[in-house]
Amino acid sequence: MVLFEEIEKAKDILFKENFIVIKTGTNFKVFSRKCPHLGCLLSYSLEEGLIVCPCHQSKFNLYGKFLSGPAKKDLTTLNYRLTYQGLEVEVF
Repeated sequence: MVLFEEIEKAKDILFKENFIVIKTGTNFKVFSRKCPHLGCLLSYSLEEGLIVCPCHQSKFNLYGKFLSGPAKKDLTTLNYRLTYQGLEVEVF
């Protein structure tokens, strides 16, 4: 469970152990935190405003779209369910 307060505190981009939650307006996107290239854990580059793989520098925009690097695929979108407290994310 990801509480709405957690997302707000993280300035609408929240990195959890296995997934990333991005809030735009009233909409949410949830992506796997694993890079599609070799599975390294992704991070956020504040300077670039992009999601970046620290292992081989693959880059993705905040919609999960592949931009550059060896990954060659978009980020995996995860399903979630809205509750009155926050999001329940299906992690596999």
